[in-house]
Amino acid sequence: MKSADYRNAPMEKMSWNVFIGVVLGQIVSSYTLGIVGVALDRVPSSMTLSSTWLGLLGAGSLIGLFGSLLVGRLADRYGRRKFFMADMLALTLLSVLQLFTTNLAALLVIRIALGMAIAVEYTVGTALLMEWVPAKRYFRYQTYLLAYWLAYWAIDYFAAYLVGTFTTGFGDRTWQVILASSAIVSALAGLQRLVVRQPESPRWLASKGRIIEAINLVHKITRSIRPRKSK
Repeated sequence: MKSADYRNAPMEKMSWNVFIGVVLGQIVSSYTLGIVGVALDRVPSSMTLSSTWLGLLGAGSLIGLFGSLLVGRLADRYGRRKFFMADMLALTLLSVLQLFTTNLAALLVIRIALGMAIAVEYTVGTALLMEWVPAKRYFRYQTYLLAYWLAYWAIDYFAAYLVGTFTTGFGDRTWQVILASSAIVSALAGLQRLVVRQPESPRWLASKGRIIEAINLVHKITRSIRPRKSK
């Protein structure tokens, strides 16, 4: 299957659905990264955090981002859709887990795991979008992502600051509630992906020799390419 078979097909609606999902994923990612600094400032004095632990917990998610090296290979092997659909569930559950532990080692593991989930957003989400975008719209979508990427970070870090400042009433667990607030954002983004029901990338299907399935998928969405029958 040549790329022209579907990259030139009219799939603007699907492209926008994937684009919205990717944008929401980037919003979740930047908020999850930004909220930790605010939360650690609210750790009660009864918990003595050394500068080493503060650094490790603050950088835990960034450490997990190195998982992108592994995530990309796994997505190439098993498919982008599976990772894209499951990632928000993972981000939500991991965020909630921060409510249930004050053990610093366990919290560090959770933060690293969150970083690995964020790596899925930056590698798999972007790759999936670029594979669905029609050829004539490729640079437009790429420009959208790059142009607004810094804006997402600035807005989300400011939102994290506001949440950290105005979240009160939970006593010594306030800092954990602030950390876990990212579960709300990721749950909303996950709901969008469940509603849209993102299909697999035709390019990935074709790369695995599933040519007929790829062409029929494009036909189902565009109604412009005649499906072929397997022999």
